[in-house]
Amino acid sequence: SPPDSRELFVPLGISRREGEIIELVGHGLSNQDIADRLFISLFTVKKHLNNVFQKTGVANRVQLVRLFSEAKPVRASEAGTEGPGEP
Repeated sequence: SPPDSRELFVPLGISRREGEIIELVGHGLSNQDIADRLFISLFTVKKHLNNVFQKTGVANRVQLVRLFSEAKPVRASEAGTEGPGEP
């Protein structure tokens, strides 16, 4: 199963609201759908997305979704485990 992307938000300085928006983008919602769902203006959604783009270094929604769907954070339970042939 994909990692809980919220684990990746804190190191990037992504706020709780920005994280909610990232997750809704990942579910395929449009900016207007996100605004309606979160009871905020379309302008506010766009502002949050622009902030997220700057924090993550991505240029668009597709790259944003790809960044968080492909990221695989190392969990504490996995740290220190070594594969065969590794020191």
